[in-house]
Amino acid sequence: LSMMTRVEIVDRDGNTIPGAAFGGPIYYGHIAGGYSEKNVYRFQTKAVQSVYDALDAKQRKAAVIAQGTPGEQAKSVKHRERPYPGIGIGELSPDQRAHVLKVMRACVAPFRKEDGDEVMDIVKANGGLEKINLAFYKDKKSTDEKIRWNFWRLEGPGFVWNYRVLGHVHCFVNIARV
Repeated sequence: LSMMTRVEIVDRDGNTIPGAAFGGPIYYGHIAGGYSEKNVYRFQTKAVQSVYDALDAKQRKAAVIAQGTPGEQAKSVKHRERPYPGIGIGELSPDQRAHVLKVMRACVAPFRKEDGDEVMDIVKANGGLEKINLAFYKDKKSTDEKIRWNFWRLEGPGFVWNYRVLGHVHCFVNIARV
């Protein structure tokens, strides 16, 4: 079974839990490193890297968290303490916000269209993209200067998309109406 097939199988929630994208939290990954051309989710790594590249120096300073990793799961998207780490997407320029939206669409692309649409509807219902923060985490143990981040995390009301790119891709997603 290919990883893309695996995602399709996991994704068949059929809206069984109202207000919860994908029927609740999901976890996916692939053994190849996220920067490897052999990783089936490399397109997500490249898309997120393009957001990082679009930030200016001041925005990167706010977005990059040098304290290690965020962990791979949140206790609950409904009870997360605020403020969220990183830079608020609402603080970005209109073209940067549009770019983040495009990247979010790329991230939900492996899933059924109706599930991707549900994700975007939930984001809108929870206050919109402007309420979500974007953070890049650099693992303190990393000695490779070319690696700018090991984790990225989009987090806001009812929303966690946590993506670990090294040593291999791990992604935890939890999206629900709050």
